Amino acid sequence: MRSTHKAARSRPRLEPRSVVVGVDAGASKTVAVAADSRGAVVAREVAGGANMRSAGPEAARANLRAALSAVCAPGHVAAICIGAAGIDRPADRRAFEALAAPLVPAGALLILCHDAKIALRAATGRRPALVVVAGTGSLAYGETAAGAGVRAAGYGALIGDDGSALAIGMRALRHTARALDGVVPSDRMAQETARALGVRSVAQIIARVHRWPPDVALIAGLAPLVAAHYARNAVARRIVDAEARKLGAYALSVARRVRTRAVLCVSLAGGAFEGVAQLGPFVRAAVERSGPCDVSRPVREPALGAVDIAFEALGCNSQR
Repeated sequence: MRSTHKAARSRPRLEPRSVVVGVDAGASKTVAVAADSRGAVVAREVAGGANMRSAGPEAARANLRAALSAVCAPGHVAAICIGAAGIDRPADRRAFEALAAPLVPAGALLILCHDAKIALRAATGRRPALVVVAGTGSLAYGETAAGAGVRAAGYGALIGDDGSALAIGMRALRHTARALDGVVPSDRMAQETARALGVRSVAQIIARVHRWPPDVALIAGLAPLVAAHYARNAVARRIVDAEARKLGAYALSVARRVRTRAVLCVSLAGGAFEGVAQLGPFVRAAVERSGPCDVSRPVREPALGAVDIAFEALGCNSQR
């Protein structure tokens, strides 16, 4: 999905001193990268989350502005590609475009696309291919040999992003609340969760987290704590295994729809795969039920996939 900034009357040219910018506007953080005309990274900035639904419009605008202002300084900006959750929904895309367009330098081309698309582009140029994103949120997204996009999950914080750090953190919160209420036995995981939140009662938990938009970074940050108890705590195992199976089911659904008989490239992207190491084996086993797969962790961050898409929008070959 593409949007041309209103000040740009024709497609900008990529001059020797120009830069292109790629942005990964996530729920917990925003990563912006600028690359010169040869594809070399010349600036990188990390700011707070710019997901409008989880951070709220004002915080999203402020964080996106902070990231862009830091990386747009090196020179003339020919194009900016921003990947954000929800861009494939028309209403969300219009709202995000209204937020982002005023922040784009005059004359620059603005390209908006789903965050999973930039993650897949960063991971591989092969098609068909699949990326399973498990960070604060979660999503399985693939592209067929013809380039058609196929997705599953990505339901957001309210419905629930199964297999994400947020989903695992939410289950830890519920377990801790029940333990504090005496409904289930207290255990070390519940005690450490309460300490991590700085609370001693259910009332304090509610005061800490019951708000909208929710503090998704705070809640998602509990996921590694759950993973740390996986080997010795039955509750932790049930939480992680259940979320991992659901994430694997989404990945398998997409894999079956995009793959050919050839080996399917599958990328496991997002911080939850690092913080909760048990997720990876579940997802690998799931996608391999569809046929032969080459499963790996990406070596390039999603913002660089956005840079590639920006170059391509200018009529240039991928620079990396």
